[in-house]
Amino acid sequence: MHALSVVLLPPGISLDENVLYDALDSLLAPFYSELEPDEPMRNEYYDAHAIMNITARYCVRPTDLQKIAAKLRKALGADCSVDEHGLYYTTNLNPNRKLDYWTLHNIETDVWPARHMPCDLLPSAVITPDGHWNDTGAEKYASDLTADERQAIGQRAYVLMDQYPECWAVALDCHS
Repeated sequence: MHALSVVLLPPGISLDENVLYDALDSLLAPFYSELEPDEPMRNEYYDAHAIMNITARYCVRPTDLQKIAAKLRKALGADCSVDEHGLYYTTNLNPNRKLDYWTLHNIETDVWPARHMPCDLLPSAVITPDGHWNDTGAEKYASDLTADERQAIGQRAYVLMDQYPECWAVALDCHS
């Protein structure tokens, strides 16, 4: 899924392409889906909603976690099992993952001083200069949002961006 995100860079960052891209990459690195191959594997547990979806797909009772794990191993080749905490799969994906990659389409049109940003952006996230990812609630395409949803998302985004008026605001197309 593609989504608009706004990254706020410190005001001292040069708009030289290499410096800008390095600064963006540094702020976004903690949120990449893929971790380094040498990262340790860990268990990620399925929540109740995911289990209900899986049981519907494979016609298995939701209480039969062992059978669900077996179905997932056979159908998907997933490394699934069950322990005292529930049904899980083993992964080395980043638990803080938000994106697979990002694109800055145009430095000339997609980078502004934060206080001069267009007022009609509806970013799904605002990443602050201290490295915090702040979701705004924009989980649908802008054209699918109601007027009230658009207003609420805009308010959440601009309240964050207004806290950093001296920063550079960079609009990115983020893919997750």
